Amino acid sequence: EDIPGDWQGLYSEFRDLIEGLPRSPTTAQLQLLLDELTGLRTNILNQLEIQVKSTKQRGNADYIER
Repeated sequence: EDIPGDWQGLYSEFRDLIEGLPRSPTTAQLQLLLDELTGLRTNILNQLEIQVKSTKQRGNADYIER
């Protein structure tokens, strides 16, 4: 949808996390991966929320001008 952001960088970060996982990970390694993926998810959601807020502000400005 052409949303601005470093989506390729985030995808690369995701792939690095997944590919860094051993074939038979321990519970501790899986917990660490979960924590890192949760942080990545939070980062993605923050970027999307910034975009939504930016879009809403532009819409409100147009409304006020009318």
